[in-house]
Amino acid sequence: MGDLLVILVIVVAITGFSRVRETARGFRQAVRNFREAVAEPAEIDITPGPGAPERARKQ
Repeated sequence: MGDLLVILVIVVAITGFSRVRETARGFRQAVRNFREAVAEPAEIDITPGPGAPERARKQ
C-alpha cells in the first residue's frame, strides 16, 4: 500500500493534480459506460435490408 502511495505522489508531482483529476474522471466515465453496456440487453435488428439477397427477404 505504501508503494502505491509513493507512485501516486510521483505522478502528481510530474503531471500536476489537475491532469490526474482529469484522468480519474475519464476512467470513472469509462467504467460507468462499460457497466451500462453490460447491463442493457442487446438490441439486434435482424430485418433484411435493401442489399440482402432475395431469398433472405422472403423468409
